[in-house]
Amino acid sequence: MESNSTSNKIVILSQFDGHQNSGVGDFSKILCSFLNKRDKNKAEVRTWGYQKPKWKLLLGMNSIKRSVLSIQFVPYSFGNNGLFFQFLYALKKVQVRWDIHIVFHEIWIGDYQGSSLKEKIIGKIQKFLIKKLVNLNSVKKIHTTNEAYMERLSLFCNPEFLPLYGNVRVFKEKYPLSDIENANLRKFLSKSKNETIHLCFFGSIYENKYIHIRIHEILANLKKGFNLNLVSVGFIREGLEVWNSIKKRFRHQITFTELGRLSEKEISLVLQKCDFGVTTTDLDIIGKSGTTIAMLEHGLPVFLTETKSSKNIIINEKYVKLLIHPQEICKVLDDPQRYEKQQNREINLVSTIDERYFKFYFSL
Repeated sequence: MESNSTSNKIVILSQFDGHQNSGVGDFSKILCSFLNKRDKNKAEVRTWGYQKPKWKLLLGMNSIKRSVLSIQFVPYSFGNNGLFFQFLYALKKVQVRWDIHIVFHEIWIGDYQGSSLKEKIIGKIQKFLIKKLVNLNSVKKIHTTNEAYMERLSLFCNPEFLPLYGNVRVFKEKYPLSDIENANLRKFLSKSKNETIHLCFFGSIYENKYIHIRIHEILANLKKGFNLNLVSVGFIREGLEVWNSIKKRFRHQITFTELGRLSEKEISLVLQKCDFGVTTTDLDIIGKSGTTIAMLEHGLPVFLTETKSSKNIIINEKYVKLLIHPQEICKVLDDPQRYEKQQNREINLVSTIDERYFKFYFSL
């Protein structure tokens, strides 16, 4: 479809953290791709990287016809140490020409029990800067992806929920194993499932006191004759220590497959091969986890490791039933038909993006 000349151009301003893949970066690229399929040249992605001087990125946008600037916000992607003074300064210079939309994927640090003094100080400054950001005259709409951030942002602005979608699209087309260069991936995808249950960690793994307990419970409740293979796919980041501790503790009871960073299509193939997922993200912020939602979109029931409850689980309603709470582990794994159902499931998704995204962005 050709672009409507009267519609606004949307510039999606996203993160660049020096890595090829990042959650919010992947999110932004997928959003841009889908918007442009609906309306040619509707959107483009720009990154606030580490190039100097960075503020020229925004000032250079003054040459673009009046548009919408959709900021996919993470403090540490827009300023050293999460302090985004320079970004805020540049934004003030261009705001008169733009309608600004902000999605808060992260907010300030230091609000949680156990935060260090340094984190609390940085968090105070971040909170001050975020207040300045949301009060810019050109800010027309503010969104966030989870209940915890909604409560905090509501202290000084009026955010709304916009459910996140997975940061890996579902690929249904045939993909011959002979075309896969990665030997470890080719070996994993060629395995016969039979009596092996593949449990997937996707992306970052966060330390929490329940992770070893949950894996032990999953292992203990497997049907007799089944084996457990723990799969790690994507960039683990700071979670490498947690992953290694799991390997060390369960090395005699579980097999492990480490696939690392792969292409979007290859990750989709891995998720389709796996039977279950596991997340270390707390339930009240699970709406910000594009990796957890990607697993759900690929038909994976996802084990929650934390015991916290949440009034609002901000994900697409049809996926909530696939979240497995700790008290449900025994019931789920005691179902003899569950294994066969998971291993032979059909993935019928055409689009991983909630229709609300299109309705919102095309109303801008």
